[in-house]
Amino acid sequence: MKYTLEQTLADQEALDTICADRPLETEEIFPGNAYYGADRVLKAYSGYHRPLKIVVPHGPPLDDRFVWLAEAVSPLPAVFYFCPHRQGAYEKWTKKVVLPSASPFLYLKELVKDQPQPPRKGTIFYPGHSTHQITAEMDYEGIAATLLGFEEDYQPVTVCLYWKDILLGRHELFRRRGLKVVSAGHLYDTYFFWRFYHLCSRHRYAASNTYSSALLYAVESGCSFFFSESFGFREVAAESVKEELKEAKEPEDRLAAIKALFAQPRPAATPEQLEMVDYYLGTAYLRSPAELRRQFLQAEKWDKTLFYVRHSDGRRKFFLPTYYRRKIDYLVYLAKNFKTALKDRLRGYGHRWPALSRWLGLQR
Repeated sequence: MKYTLEQTLADQEALDTICADRPLETEEIFPGNAYYGADRVLKAYSGYHRPLKIVVPHGPPLDDRFVWLAEAVSPLPAVFYFCPHRQGAYEKWTKKVVLPSASPFLYLKELVKDQPQPPRKGTIFYPGHSTHQITAEMDYEGIAATLLGFEEDYQPVTVCLYWKDILLGRHELFRRRGLKVVSAGHLYDTYFFWRFYHLCSRHRYAASNTYSSALLYAVESGCSFFFSESFGFREVAAESVKEELKEAKEPEDRLAAIKALFAQPRPAATPEQLEMVDYYLGTAYLRSPAELRRQFLQAEKWDKTLFYVRHSDGRRKFFLPTYYRRKIDYLVYLAKNFKTALKDRLRGYGHRWPALSRWLGLQR
């Protein structure tokens, strides 16, 4: 599976299409595995082509305590972690085998390493972004004016917007000011990681007014990253996620260390910067295709046979194999929704079985 720079650039002519909101269509048992096309990257790299039995984290969190509830309760036997400080959190809050592995973005880099590399010029800028349930607010006019005022070595500047901000029309202001706007596409787009890499590959620098995983991916793509001023960046969250966001807040000490390390523009990433990025993306845990495939095959066995997990501190946790949990959950769902499912299946056949039709409420 390959996606080229030429395809990525062609997609930029149809931002409304690649950023259009859509439902998630995936065969994955844990839907989050398909975010940004991570599952496709891992399968293309490893040659494993069945639904993953391992939870792949949504990103590399800085926090060493918080675990996304959806990851914790997903009916799968194992979970990956990218950086060592995440191991304890998954062992504490999940009943899963906790395995080290590299971020899918590192495997994406392996998939594209033989593709031609374009010359690098200018800066790609990532404003703090909105999501399904969070709206980013900041001084967009101030950002545009500052980007246009960058010194010649940092020009031209390209603004890379998240899909939600394209839908909110944030790109129009930048375009009116003469700035080029690009996007890696929707969160559920199979080719998100490919586009992100290819867009970075054309730039010497990357910058942002806030911390996100874009910093890690941009540096890994060969850019020298630096922070701009914040331009009043803040997030306005929907009521349904406010409490979760409080729990998931990134620790101030780690954020401060990252911001200090990337505070100034540099001609190239320093060894200290590269070491930090390698830590958070799990470069030390990068597997060969055969090794990663073996992890996925082992998880398939655990899915049906594992009855306990032994953690690094010697503790054991017992649980029902996840394969049978999913079967039981499905039977419970059918039992709870039997009448609705039967009604949908038999709709239109009421004239053949009037008594059954009356019981189902299809006839009065």
